[in-house]
Amino acid sequence: MAEADEDWSVRRCMATMDALETPLPPEPPIDDETRSKAERLVLAAMETAGMGPKAA
Repeated sequence: MAEADEDWSVRRCMATMDALETPLPPEPPIDDETRSKAERLVLAAMETAGMGPKAA
């Protein structure tokens, strides 16, 4: 039984290492419209949380 458990943990470790060594695909570029929408959403979320930009 212990041998079976050891085999499982070794296989799990090797699979994890293989997954970590696999390079990620490149991220697609973000267009200006999408970036602008994301910035507005972040600012709205910050204002809702009371962390909005402070007036000088």
